[in-house]
Amino acid sequence: MKDYILANKRAWEDAYEHSKDSFKDIVRPLRKSPSHFIPLLLQENLDIKDIKNKSIAQLACNNGREILSLGMTFNAKQITGFDLAENMIIAARKSAKELDVKASFYAGNVLDIDASLDASFDTIFVLIGVLFWFESMPDFFATIHRLLKPGGRLYLLEGHPITNMFAFEGEPEYDAIRPFSPAHSYFKATPFIDTDGMTYMSDEAYESPAFVSHVHTLESIIQSLLNQGFSLNMFKEDNTNYLNTFPELDGGNVPLVFLLKATR
Repeated sequence: MKDYILANKRAWEDAYEHSKDSFKDIVRPLRKSPSHFIPLLLQENLDIKDIKNKSIAQLACNNGREILSLGMTFNAKQITGFDLAENMIIAARKSAKELDVKASFYAGNVLDIDASLDASFDTIFVLIGVLFWFESMPDFFATIHRLLKPGGRLYLLEGHPITNMFAFEGEPEYDAIRPFSPAHSYFKATPFIDTDGMTYMSDEAYESPAFVSHVHTLESIIQSLLNQGFSLNMFKEDNTNYLNTFPELDGGNVPLVFLLKATR
């Protein structure tokens, strides 16, 4: 396992220990409303046939909240999740058992998923805040390609790369007077290295193990997808703050996320 992935594993496991109870407790909201954790943009653009009675999986599934929500809402035949953080996978298995849902969760680097699972899935989901944890987009989409059955679907909902140009408060480049003026190059070649925690889980900063995030342009993402032989079926940009990082821009003039659907 590459050094940066090992570093991120430590940071993610530490982040889950710091996460608030409302992030960890997914059973109660799923019992009340199975669709609770499905982002609206995804739900509005899903083809239910891609899930109902199908084998679905999520790469970087955290504690299983989204893939369980999708599978329960649309009656998937089999639900599978993969994540780097072992404590999140343990939590996902526990939640699935409490919900009496047939699901399998695997801990480890998603780029190293065992070949026995190749061509196992009808639909794969990658949802919000995943791509920048991986250095190589070609390697990432090659993994998805081998895991999908021929004709299988990929749904990718991700932060828009343009948001990588903005600095967060506390960074040397941050300008309090013009907080959303470009602070980083869109074509930034070096990764970000941070130690201030995964605050979307905890709602507060904390000192964490160093974690590494890589910058990818929209071109590099889509071209890497196409180079693997995927067909692009849908592409949408949206200004909703699903990232939970730029609340001041919610509904504004900047694309914050994009959603695509592709076929193997």
